[in-house]
Amino acid sequence: MEPLLDVSNVVKSFFGVRALKGVDLVIGRESITGIIGPNGAGKSTLFNVLSGLYPPDAGTVLFDGQNITSWPPERVTSVGMVRSFQIARGFPNLTVMENLMVYGPRQPGEHLLPAVLRPANVRRREQELEEKAYGIAEKLRLAPVLDHRASDISGGQKKLLEIGRALMTDPKLILLDEPMAGINPVLANEIADDIIQINEMEGITFVIVEHDMAMVAKLCDPVIVMAEGRVLTSGSFQEIVDDPMVQEAYMGVSP
Repeated sequence: MEPLLDVSNVVKSFFGVRALKGVDLVIGRESITGIIGPNGAGKSTLFNVLSGLYPPDAGTVLFDGQNITSWPPERVTSVGMVRSFQIARGFPNLTVMENLMVYGPRQPGEHLLPAVLRPANVRRREQELEEKAYGIAEKLRLAPVLDHRASDISGGQKKLLEIGRALMTDPKLILLDEPMAGINPVLANEIADDIIQINEMEGITFVIVEHDMAMVAKLCDPVIVMAEGRVLTSGSFQEIVDDPMVQEAYMGVSP
């Protein structure tokens, strides 16, 4: 089967320092792939390149059969790859419902002429997005706080809202950057269960950067290990744990 994401020899430097030194990786369709590695390994830089925030200095990014190398973020999102951030973003003064709806695609009300000339189409699409947002909120247990401002919900709910906003874009692949960071273990397990259910029921592919090894073990197969701007190795979680190179580079244990 053709992979959903194929990254080849991606290089990225900042002020002469190479953060990515020729990254190669392949992400299979409908998989949940983990990316782990020590701080400074290049994980977040890789996400920024894949999602269009940074153009690579070299290399190619193929997504769903298209060469999307150096595409801007909005164009990357339009073909089905969307990302979250370590610190939940969004619009703090908008409600949870408004935050969800603003990420919905194909909004004719954003343009003056359709809004004036075809108000019925605008209302119909807004109703569709509202129904979709409510369904996602129920799935992620955000329905009770739909009318709350995003700034007033808990840290864990903000993480769920990040996933909800991604789901509103009709994604094929979601890049999650440390979705469990800073939240309690009970909610972390609930979020992990949500990811598994979305993957199984909707066929959405996930690539997850995460430092919580228990969550990686629960969620991810395969696991990719990065170190010093490169892919060190990949395999099942147990294979990664047993690999002497990983123990030395990531866990601080000499083989």
